[in-house]
Amino acid sequence: MIFLRKIRKGKVKINGRWFKPTTEYNGKLDGLIYGFGIYPPRPDGSYFISLWGSKALYDCKTEEEIQNYHMENDPEVMPDGSLPWCWWDEIKEIK
Repeated sequence: MIFLRKIRKGKVKINGRWFKPTTEYNGKLDGLIYGFGIYPPRPDGSYFISLWGSKALYDCKTEEEIQNYHMENDPEVMPDGSLPWCWWDEIKEIK
């Protein structure tokens, strides 16, 4: 299941849990809506998620639209093709 969420101050909330990127984050995606996939809990009970893609990619309706979608147009994709904020770890709730 993909969850669409707006990134706020480098964090997102899914199913009552807060997450932040596992790597250093520069604020580039703040205010934008992205799709995230959630994984089963780890042995310690914590969760992690992955950044799946932008809302524009999520909105593609056909396989052809997906094939014609250019990921390099999304701000999360770096010029070298890497995706630095792919993995996000659960953090304690923000007050």
